[in-house]
Amino acid sequence: MDIRVAYSNQLRPAVVLPAQARRYASADPPSPPAMAGLSTPVRFMNIDCDIYSSTKTILELFTKQIVPGTVIVFDEYIGNLNWREDEFKAFQEAVFKQGWKYEYLCFSFFTNQVVVRII
Repeated sequence: MDIRVAYSNQLRPAVVLPAQARRYASADPPSPPAMAGLSTPVRFMNIDCDIYSSTKTILELFTKQIVPGTVIVFDEYIGNLNWREDEFKAFQEAVFKQGWKYEYLCFSFFTNQVVVRII
């Protein structure tokens, strides 16, 4: 699968991403040493970790790349039984620790997704 192509749920190319775009699969996240050398800001992240520990790890790995203007989609942020203990908690802790300001752009109780922008 070409990492520069975003696929729809029918596995057809939906969007061709710029050459500098990177895709990290959850089964093979970047290691902290690999992230240490990256300085390019992240403009869009889709975090589909579902649980606290994985979400916390991803936010910690990308802390330096999350800047004003970064848009983050959380897949399981609200609506599930333990939502306050999972992606929501990890993000709120990162916000406190990093001093980020953010705004909610949209949310869906049907899909449990939330979109935030760092401001």
